Parts: sequence; structure tokens; C-alpha cells
Amino acid sequence: MLSLFVSVHFINKRGKVVLATTLFTVFFNLCLYVVFVSQFIFGGNPLAYGMILALTCLVASYLIGNTGIIASALVSVSVVVSCFILFEGLQFSFFINALPIIGFILLLSLVSWFHQRTLKRAQQRYEVAQHQLMRDAMLRQEVVIARDLQRQLYPDPPQQIQRVSFSVCALPALETSGDLYDFIQLDERRIGIVIADVTGKSMAAALVMVMARSSFRSEGRNVVDPGQVLSNVNSILHNDSSVKQMITAWYGVLDVQSMTLVFANAGHPFPLLYRDGQTLELEALGLPLRATPGLTYESATVQLLPGDHLLLLTDGVIEAMNAQRELFGYERLTQVFTASVDGATATALELVQDEITRFSAPAPQADDITMVLVSIH
Repeated sequence: MLSLFVSVHFINKRGKVVLATTLFTVFFNLCLYVVFVSQFIFGGNPLAYGMILALTCLVASYLIGNTGIIASALVSVSVVVSCFILFEGLQFSFFINALPIIGFILLLSLVSWFHQRTLKRAQQRYEVAQHQLMRDAMLRQEVVIARDLQRQLYPDPPQQIQRVSFSVCALPALETSGDLYDFIQLDERRIGIVIADVTGKSMAAALVMVMARSSFRSEGRNVVDPGQVLSNVNSILHNDSSVKQMITAWYGVLDVQSMTLVFANAGHPFPLLYRDGQTLELEALGLPLRATPGLTYESATVQLLPGDHLLLLTDGVIEAMNAQRELFGYERLTQVFTASVDGATATALELVQDEITRFSAPAPQADDITMVLVSIH
């Protein structure tokens, strides 16, 4: 017996857990069978030891599983029936003594079988949940990487330009954003300014935003007219079957020497121009990019003057909503912007951003908020 326990221990240490537990269970069962049979041979109480045989089903269930339960129950019932028939015959005492033992063995086997099945299903659910948690953790990590990469694509405002200063504000609603702003240095005197909004706030919107940024940079350096740039970008997006979203966009070219701004609009919210204490909208019409192929856009021109402030924005600004489901709106934005631009450029955007936050609280931010402020000195 001692050698068997040592063997089981050695096998278990070698990593063969199934073999070790099977050998131990079989040995434990055999010992109980010998004790049970000896009660008939040498006289004793086979009924009590017969009930103990049911414990072998529990041992088998915990160490081997449902297969061990079935095997242990069948062998135990066979041993009980064989002993009672062999030593007592098919008499009335057989039904009195043997059937309770057989019934208890089968009952305990059934309970053990259901218990093991429940444990197995719980284990499977746990493994599924654990796998889902791992996938969610990996997805969150990928989203963090995508967010950091996207932030690196947002350029710093141009610096050291006489008579012009720029400031920006970008507040994603989620980890990644479908909004786009960009400054494209076309030559020594011209700067391309882009602000756009891809429909949706998912990872797909962020990827389309990156594609649109590349297209604007490429076409802006090859084409002079902003309307033609929008038309070319629209064609590029239509020719790519992987792009499903539409994009609203505003693209302008600022000549920093003459202070002439030429711009075109593809379904984007109108910019606000502050001049001499009044704020007006720079209207220009056009369908969003990828709305339909072959779109053409007309360019408009405005002469900027010292003291002018031009606010470019995405619809997340005017569509910011409070707990009462009221929109921030153009009228409120115009009032806040007009009251803010008397200070420094950065302060003006901060004041507008603070007012949007105050208006929306405690409702969560529903859409990406992006603003670009161009100030002429």
C-alpha cells in the first residue's frame, strides 16, 4: 500500500496528474470492495460498508470526472449484486439489504454527475469571460495606441508668422476622434487650412480621418483653387471602396502677405468672422465629401483686416447638448465668441470651451469638438 502511495506521488510530481488521480481512485475503490466482500466471508455488517461504497462515486467525481462516476457506480453496483446473490441468494433479504445500497449508490452517483456537469459549465463560462476580458484589454490597449498616434497627427499651430496667429482646441468625445484639422505650408506666403468631420466616432472614423488628411495634403500642394481641392478629394474618397463615411470639410488658403483668404465648403458648419465688434458667418455651400461622385465646389474670397478673428469649428460645438436636451447653437456661440475675442487668441478659445463645458454639464460630451482660431494683427 505504501509503495502505491509513493508511486502515485511520484507520478503526480512528474506532471501526469490524470494518471495519478486515476490510480489513486482505483486503489481506493478496490480497498473498499475488499472490505465489503470480507464482511460476507468473515461475518460482519455488509449493509454499512455497502453504503460506504457510494463514497467511491464522490471520490471518482472529484478526481476523474463524470467518466469516473459512471465507471465507479457500475462496478460498485455489480459488486453489491454479486456478493448478495453469491452469499445469500435471491431471497427476500436481497431486496431488503441490497436495494437500499444500490439505490444510495445510484442516487449519490446522480448527484455527483449533476454537480460535476454544473462545475464544468461554470468553468466554461469562466473561461469565456476570461477570454473576453483579455480581448477587451487588448482592444483597450489598441485604442490607446490609436489615440496616441492620432494625436501625433494633429499639427501644432504655425508660429512666427507676422500679423497672423493661430490657436486650436480638440476635444474627442471618445478615445479616438473623427474630426480633422490641419495646416499645410504651401509656399512661403500661402498656408492651407483644413477642418473636417467624418461621420461617426468609431475607430473607422479615425482611420478615414487619416486618409482624408493625407488626401488634403497631397491635393493642396498640387492644386491652387480650394474648390478644386475639395472636388479632387471627393473623387479620391469615392474611388476607395473601403471608405463608407461621408465627410464635411472646409478648406481655405490664406495668403499671409495680402491677407486674402480663398475658401470652399463641403457641407461643413459656417466659420464665424469677428470684425469691428460684430460677428458674421462666412457662407459657402456644397454637399459633403463622398455624398455623390463628380461634385464641384465654388471658391469664395474674403479680405481679412487687422483685428479680425476667424473661428473654424465642427458641428460638435453647435450641437453640444445639456441635460435638458437644448443645443448650444449658433446664436449662443456667436454671443460667446463675440464677447471673448477682445482678449488674447488663446484666451478666446479657452473662454468658448469653458462656456460649452458649463452649458453641457452634467451631460456627457456626445460629439467631438474641434475649433481653430485665426487672428489677424
